[in-house]
Amino acid sequence: MNQEELRKKLIEVVNFGLKVNAISERTKINSVDLSRFKNGHIYLKKDDSEMLEKFLDQISNCIS
Repeated sequence: MNQEELRKKLIEVVNFGLKVNAISERTKINSVDLSRFKNGHIYLKKDDSEMLEKFLDQISNCIS
């Protein structure tokens, strides 16, 4: 999944009610970086994007 698709998926999950800080704790991605990524200010490092994608895939199955 590319970074733009990942950002859209993150926004969907946050809009569903999950907090960025909670995602940060689970993925070990810095919450400031995650917030800046969500708002389109930065791109994530490859390792972080892979970790976020894995987490969002798992959580999406639960909320779909």
